[in-house]
Amino acid sequence: MGSKSELKVEPVTSTKLLAQGKALFKAKELEKATEVLSQALQLRTQEYGELAIETAPYYYEYGRALLELCKATQSLLGNKGAQPPPPSEGDADDWEISWELLEASRVSYEKELAQKSTKEHKLALAEVYICLAECHREQERFPESSADFEKCLKIFEDVLEKGDRQIAYAHQEIASNCVYANQTDKARYHYECVRSVLDTRICSQYAQLQKLAESKLPEKPSGKMVKSQAKDDARIAAVNNACNGIEKFIAEIRDLTACRDQVAEQIAGLTEVSSTSGSNKENEDTLSKLASRMPSSKATSSGSGQVTIGFGESSTSNDAVPVNKLGTFGTAKTKKAPVATVVATKKRPSESSTSKPAVQKKAKV
Repeated sequence: MGSKSELKVEPVTSTKLLAQGKALFKAKELEKATEVLSQALQLRTQEYGELAIETAPYYYEYGRALLELCKATQSLLGNKGAQPPPPSEGDADDWEISWELLEASRVSYEKELAQKSTKEHKLALAEVYICLAECHREQERFPESSADFEKCLKIFEDVLEKGDRQIAYAHQEIASNCVYANQTDKARYHYECVRSVLDTRICSQYAQLQKLAESKLPEKPSGKMVKSQAKDDARIAAVNNACNGIEKFIAEIRDLTACRDQVAEQIAGLTEVSSTSGSNKENEDTLSKLASRMPSSKATSSGSGQVTIGFGESSTSNDAVPVNKLGTFGTAKTKKAPVATVVATKKRPSESSTSKPAVQKKAKV
């Protein structure tokens, strides 16, 4: 009898674990995603070191998944009753670990960009700033959240075209923070910027639509049957492509126009608050109504350092901000700590997993 061939077991790599974790995150299996991404980060740091640029996406993906898990758990608890219970020490740790992971990613990207600037890494850093801003917003730290969104905005304005919707997204998120913080003048300014970006985008889409509508189609076929049939098929395909393109442009123009109308309502409401002589209570009520009507926006990672923005889509980024504070992480002092301090204070992925049972236990309440 011949010897049985040994089964080949493919080694587990950080790259495979990252892909698996991102797939779980996309499928909304957040607890499993954080476990897999924690393992991926452990392997990656062993391969390249803690602050290598090759490790930065792993910090980001793990930190983002843990952030979304914390938000989902908090949202579930909030739906159980009028007032959610105060967070436990383990819950606060998960929020802080998420922030520290994202901070490590930020430090890695900024370190690399200081040596070699690329559009890909700049946009990846912008994604990190978005998550850091969301961390602060969940803690009602609106100035810090706005500061991170402003850094994100600066990157977008530096590398993207003027009418890019991602620029409008960043302005809107800053405006949202200002509304929550009762900074009406600053909120109105950023909503004006949103409207300006949307106007630029609408004009650009109209120009491309007109160019497509005026494009020359293949001439009507003539001659032999075989050649005529081939040319006829090509003409039909060209017409179909042109029609599909026109439909897409029209759909986006309609969406942009609807978003612009929503933003105009926000501006009108904020102008009313600024000019009214009503009581503080009346102004607070008006701002509360404006916050509930804020145009929804969405920022999602495509996994390639590109943030995709979709105004008019559902999003958790503009949900009501929780009233309970879960800690004071991310203060100006710790946020600007030197690289060595960030590395020294950051928990290892293996340590972060020990705080997960507290989050899982809350989710089952």
